[in-house]
Amino acid sequence: MTPASSGPATGPRKRGRPARTSASDGPGARDRILAAARNEFAERGYDKTSIRGIAKAAEVDPALVHHYFGTKEQVFEAAIELIFAPAMAAPDAVHGSREGAGERMARFMFGIWENPVSRLPLLAVMRSALTNETAAVVLRGMIERRVLLRMAGELDVPNPSSGPSSRPGT
Repeated sequence: MTPASSGPATGPRKRGRPARTSASDGPGARDRILAAARNEFAERGYDKTSIRGIAKAAEVDPALVHHYFGTKEQVFEAAIELIFAPAMAAPDAVHGSREGAGERMARFMFGIWENPVSRLPLLAVMRSALTNETAAVVLRGMIERRVLLRMAGELDVPNPSSGPSSRPGT
């Protein structure tokens, strides 16, 4: 370009893809990806949801989904995390004596199920877990880590993750 022109400065041309400078990759992209993932898993199920589909719905590059979350399993886990967030703030369900703990937990879980905000995402997660083993493993791990281990800690259960078959007397 000549000094009089108002166009961009010239320099050596770089090879490869142009850098993404889209505002869609900026602040809020992670939240948009999570929202898109929840919708995609709810509408399509685990098997038919892809990283590319999530990225397209969130209007970001698929590499950004991988950057924030890694694998499809990890995106799924992050997407369902919000469903179990209330369990972390459920003092009535986890506090108290061992007697009645099962009933308290059942009431708490039915409360989540009956809540219009958490019901649809929970249905989508259950559908995915019933039709895909990977989704089922992620869901079981989430329930164990977020709900059962916390409850076991509050109830002072020894070796809560060892399972019933390894406990004395069982």
